[in-house]
Amino acid sequence: MDGGRNRLRLRENRDTWLRQVSTYGTYAARGYEGDPDLTLQLFRRLLTLRRCHRLGAGELHWCDSPDDVLHIANGAVEVMANLSPHPVTLPAGARILTASAPTAEKLSPEAERVSGSGRHL
Repeated sequence: MDGGRNRLRLRENRDTWLRQVSTYGTYAARGYEGDPDLTLQLFRRLLTLRRCHRLGAGELHWCDSPDDVLHIANGAVEVMANLSPHPVTLPAGARILTASAPTAEKLSPEAERVSGSGRHL
């Protein structure tokens, strides 16, 4: 194909301008559609929330939080990341918009969540 220089087994594809390693197809985003637990889907939800709530256009505020918990607010939206090995109680009245792990009233260890409430935390 290219005088023996094709050691990566690049495939010829007339549909794209850039040749790809044939095994890269297993990493394509379309192969991960429909599974809400995947990181790709979490990031898509987060990007949608960012756009819908105009995050980045307002001011970022640090909120009081326990050790090992990152808690910030931007407008009506709060973001918490639990970096501790213990569950953390969520603020009263919080409405969870998305989370990296299932949550109820507590934020599980090593989980993040984005929340808003009727009073716009």
